[in-house]
Amino acid sequence: MSEISYEMPKDKRFKNLSGQVFGRLTVLEWSHKKQFSYYLCMCECGNNVVIQSTSLRNGATVSCGCYRRERASEIHTTHGLTNHPIYDRCVKIIQRCYNPNNEYYHYYGGRGITVFESWRNDIGLMVIQIETEIGLPPTPKHEIDRINVNGGYEPDNIRWVTREENQRNKRNTHNQARDPVTRKTTATYNAWRRLLRWHGDEVCAEWKDDKNPETTNGFRQFFEDMGEKPNLGYRKHSPLMRYDETKPWCRENCYWS
Repeated sequence: MSEISYEMPKDKRFKNLSGQVFGRLTVLEWSHKKQFSYYLCMCECGNNVVIQSTSLRNGATVSCGCYRRERASEIHTTHGLTNHPIYDRCVKIIQRCYNPNNEYYHYYGGRGITVFESWRNDIGLMVIQIETEIGLPPTPKHEIDRINVNGGYEPDNIRWVTREENQRNKRNTHNQARDPVTRKTTATYNAWRRLLRWHGDEVCAEWKDDKNPETTNGFRQFFEDMGEKPNLGYRKHSPLMRYDETKPWCRENCYWS
């Protein structure tokens, strides 16, 4: 076990660090030696602390401990958005996608639903960008819904919907995860067939009929992009419309009226 020596080394190889600055620490004087030299240092915050010479030189210690406490505080400090109208919603989204103990995890993270990486790592950014993308919820009862139910929570795949609309967009409601051929009698399938019949040359390639009765991949993609055809009372015959009549029928240019 090394003994403590209070006599400064006289070895020619010894370099006195007094007066040098390391991070927030200014070396005041040599203190003692116990295998390694130790120095009395003054931190920018005003505290004095004795630090091992090697820790100073290799950058392992840059303050009296105040820097580490400040960084920990920054990491855990609130971003000022905890009272934001959609903050709790964002927290719940991340929980059900990444927390296996969440009661809804198997419906989301368990089947591969993810959250946009930048949002997952910064919930404050998630709150701000969601508000920028789709605004605040029209009413407290509106929920964040994924347009493509098999896609993740990301900028181009979210919208505000009512609970009823959200229920209609569930996988088990429109059965898109199973054989879409069984949907040939539905309003959504019929709308797709009419679209191909009336506007076949203007329909995007992804929605085209592949003529394969075992898959109907064109309809599958159409359904994933546009969801269930609305059936809201007098609007039960809601047609598919284009934002821009000069552009093809595709996800980005279509909506249910």
